[in-house]
Amino acid sequence: MTEIFDQDGNVLASMELSERQLALLDRDGTIVVQYHTPQLLHTLLGTRSGSFTLHKVNSRITAHDPDIMRQFATLQLDIRRARES
Repeated sequence: MTEIFDQDGNVLASMELSERQLALLDRDGTIVVQYHTPQLLHTLLGTRSGSFTLHKVNSRITAHDPDIMRQFATLQLDIRRARES
């Protein structure tokens, strides 16, 4: 799990990033993450989707829009809970 920070250095969330995503961040410094509610969970969790940009500055990965990153983290937690129940 990789910690994602806001622009003030506060931890927003931890998320899994693939080796490819990490390599892109190392090379270009920026990636866009798109997300959505899995189709089988639409009735339980509603339809949620969005995208956010991650930047790597020095060794820290930051989210350009912290509010959308928080929405993503909340969705991931809700998905995990739904699958466990």
